[in-house]
Amino acid sequence: MANIATRQNEPKHIAQLQAQRMLYDQVRKIKLIRLFGATAINALWVYIAISNWQSEIMVVIGSGLLVAFEYLTEQFWQERIHKKAVLVQEVFDTEVLDLPWNEDHTLIGSKPMSDEIAQWSARYNDKRYKDAPLQNWYADKVDQIPLTYARLCCQKSNIDWDVGLRKRYIFGYVLLIVAIVAVFAILIRFWGIAEVNKYWVFFAAVLPLLKIGWEETKGSFKAIENLKRMRNRIDAKWQELLQGEASDAEIDSASRVWQDEIFRHRLHSPVLPRFIYRLKRSEDEVTMYRSSEALADEVLASDALMQR
Repeated sequence: MANIATRQNEPKHIAQLQAQRMLYDQVRKIKLIRLFGATAINALWVYIAISNWQSEIMVVIGSGLLVAFEYLTEQFWQERIHKKAVLVQEVFDTEVLDLPWNEDHTLIGSKPMSDEIAQWSARYNDKRYKDAPLQNWYADKVDQIPLTYARLCCQKSNIDWDVGLRKRYIFGYVLLIVAIVAVFAILIRFWGIAEVNKYWVFFAAVLPLLKIGWEETKGSFKAIENLKRMRNRIDAKWQELLQGEASDAEIDSASRVWQDEIFRHRLHSPVLPRFIYRLKRSEDEVTMYRSSEALADEVLASDALMQR
C-alpha cells in the first residue's frame, strides 16, 4: 500500500515543510519590501521633484531608476529564495509520494541537502504558526490503496486547492493597486501637478507600482490557466483509471510528468501572502483532506483496481 499518510508526518518530512515555509515567508517579505518600498520611495521622490524643482524630467528619471532597481531586486534576491523554496518543496513531494528526483531540476539549482534544510527548519517557530499545523495534509485513507493511485489522489487534491486560493488573491491584489494609485493621484495633484500641467508625469510616478501589479496579476492569471489545464488532464486520466483503460505503468509515468508540471507551476507562479491562506484556511484544508479521502474511496470501491 501507499504509506503516504504515514510518511508525510515523519520528522524529516516535517522539517522539510518547516524549511519550505520559512523560505516562502522570506519571499513574501521581499515582495512587501518591493511593493511598499517602491511606493514610499517614489512618493518622496515625486514630492521633492515637483515641490522643490518643478521638474517633470526628474520625476521620470527617478521612476525609471526605481523600476530598474526593483527589477534587479526581484531577479537577484527574490527569485533566488523562491527557487530554493520550490526545490525544498519538491524534495518533500518526491520523497512522500515516492517519486524519483528529476535531475533536470539542477538547471534551476542543486537538490537541497539535509543540512541546508535543517538550517532553515531551525528558524521555524511553532507559536507563530499555531493556526497552520504541518501534519496530515493527506487523508489517512490514501494508505489503504496502492501507491500508484494514492499518488494521483494527492496530486489532484493539491491542484484543486491552489486554484481557489489564487482567484481570491487576484481580486484582493487588484483592489490594493487601484487604491494606492488613487492615493498617488490625489497626492500628486495636491503637490502641484496642475501647475506642471504634464499628466504623463503621473504615469511615470506610478510606473514602478504598475510594473509590480502587472507582474503579479499576469502571473496569477497564467497560473490559474495552467492549473485548470493540469486538472482537466488529471481528471481525464483518473476516469481512465477507474474504467480500467489505463495501466499502472501509464499512471506512474503520468504522475512523474504531472509532478514536473507542478514544479514548474510553483517556480513561475507568484507566492501568495499568508493572509490569503488564513481567510479560508480551515475550510480549504478540510476540503483538501476530504478530496483525497473521496478519491481513495473511489479506488476502494473498485474490486478490479484493488486486485491489480
